[in-house]
This record gives sequence, C-alpha cells and structure tokens, in this order.
Amino acid sequence: MPRSIYQKSGLITFLVIGLGIGFCAGFGLHQTRPLSALSADGSDTSILMSCIVSMEYNDARKVQTPVEGLVYLDYRRGKLVGTMPELRQIGQHSKYLSNFSERDLVEDFQIEPGTKPRFLMSAIAAGAMTDGGQLLVVMDTQSRQTRVYKFNYQQAGVEFKPQFSLVEKKVFDSKTNIEQVRPAVFQPFDKP
Repeated sequence: MPRSIYQKSGLITFLVIGLGIGFCAGFGLHQTRPLSALSADGSDTSILMSCIVSMEYNDARKVQTPVEGLVYLDYRRGKLVGTMPELRQIGQHSKYLSNFSERDLVEDFQIEPGTKPRFLMSAIAAGAMTDGGQLLVVMDTQSRQTRVYKFNYQQAGVEFKPQFSLVEKKVFDSKTNIEQVRPAVFQPFDKP
C-alpha cells in the first residue's frame, strides 16, 4: 500500500533529526581535548578519583598514552592512599595494581585533635612542568589551607613504588593574591 505524503515527510523528518543528533554526539566525542580526571568533593566523606601520573610514549604505535593512578582520600583516617597500574604476570596469576602508598593529611595540614576538617580534592594539569602528570590539590575548607601533591612513582626492578610528594602549602584568604610565591614550586618539601 503506498504511503501518503504526510507519512513520508514524517519519516524523513525523523531520519534528519536522528542524523543531526548522531552527528552532534559524534563530533562532541572526537574533539582533540586531552583526557583528564574529574574533580571530586566529599567535604566530610571519603573521595576516590583517578589522576594522570605520567605520559608514556609507545614507540611501535607512535602515540603518547597517559598512565593513571588511583587516589583515595580516606577521610576517617586522614590519609591519602594511592596505587597505579603495574601489569605483570606472577606464575599463573596476573597482577594489575602496584602496592599502596599513604600520605598523612593530619600531619601535612597540622590538624589539631578535636578539629573536624572538610576536605575537597581535585586533580589539575600542569603541562610540561610535571612531565604530563597532574597535580593533586587537597583543600580543607575549615582551616582554609591547601596542599598540592605530585603523585608519582619510583621503579625498583619490575616493581613500582607509588609516592605522594608535597610540593606546595598555601592558605586561601583575602591576602592570597599578594602572598609571596615560593620560587621553585615543584621542588618537594619532603626530605629525600
């Protein structure tokens, strides 16, 4: 049975709208914007997020790929806990994650007993200054303090040892804009 002109135009309209939505969705997914970890907050809860630790070059494919770490802000214990991929075969078992590393936020923020911090955490890209890795910014909204960490790793043989290095301490208030900036921001405060 032949379709009426109204049925054909409705079908064509539906097809054009579908193609338009598909084109817009496809264009949005293929922009050249690099991947990055999303912000996470949990003012009085724990936070789990990923961050880019470094960029590795795949010589066979001629591309750079990010190596991501997994960071957990354990609010109850006042710790930053991190791990990263460490793919290797041990006998018949595969190992996917490195050992866990911890950083004591209570000590870094000098939190007094009985004080209840309110932590927020986000990862930020700092470009070539951090070898393609991201910095972790942890804020305590109660004391208005900020700590900036570099999450990286040392390789000992086939094992990776992730670590957090404290690279900057800052207080955010009305004087923040005129506060003296540390001359070498990316030199860790930690002793080697």
